[in-house]
Amino acid sequence: MKDYAIGLVDVKWSWGRIVLLVILAALSVLIQKFISANPYLPFWLDGFGPFLAAAIDGPVFGAAVSALWLVLDIVINGFTVHSFLLILMFAVMAAIFGAMFRLGFFGSKKTAPFAFVILILVDTLTAVATSMALYGESTFTNIITNAIHQIMTSLGAHGLVAGTVSYMVASIVDKAIIIAAVFVFIKFIPQKLADFFAISKKIPVAVFMKTKDEGDSKAEHDTSKSAKEKTEQKKNAEAVK
Repeated sequence: MKDYAIGLVDVKWSWGRIVLLVILAALSVLIQKFISANPYLPFWLDGFGPFLAAAIDGPVFGAAVSALWLVLDIVINGFTVHSFLLILMFAVMAAIFGAMFRLGFFGSKKTAPFAFVILILVDTLTAVATSMALYGESTFTNIITNAIHQIMTSLGAHGLVAGTVSYMVASIVDKAIIIAAVFVFIKFIPQKLADFFAISKKIPVAVFMKTKDEGDSKAEHDTSKSAKEKTEQKKNAEAVK
């Protein structure tokens, strides 16, 4: 992959971008209260704000939304270790997603599955490890985690294994919905709003190019192959004579 200036940690600050920061942080608070806390839904969606921010302007902006979300959560609900670690986890996840998104890994059908798998593995490991450390069990519940957990238990799996598998399945559904929503938002946001918030509607695509050494090696190989073909042709011509 050819090296090129991508500015992973650059943020294009503007008044519109600051307004967007506040909107996404406030939206995260509302999603956490009315959607994520509902055990009858098959998703959480609490990562939507940080993920969208990271897609719009990279890892730092995604982490900034998470930071403001944490401040608002503490002001409204008070400080709890669970909320602090949960939002910190989303800051890390948003940073990873933002880096891969800006590098173009989510802009190609060839690289998107790889990036998605990495995202799910990191999410599952950090979430389950945090929950086990705090409570000794997986405390993330919705319809999917409850159903998978019951199936795993009936098969004889308990504790860490059941919690990890049930969370991973739910995470796949949750992150797929979030990422799809991020793409829809970026693609279909009205142009006037996109201009105000300084949102680019182009999805970055990973570009893999040969390095100079690889290019020189290929050129030498092609030259050698061409010379060999000419020699063979000359021998064949002489044989005919």
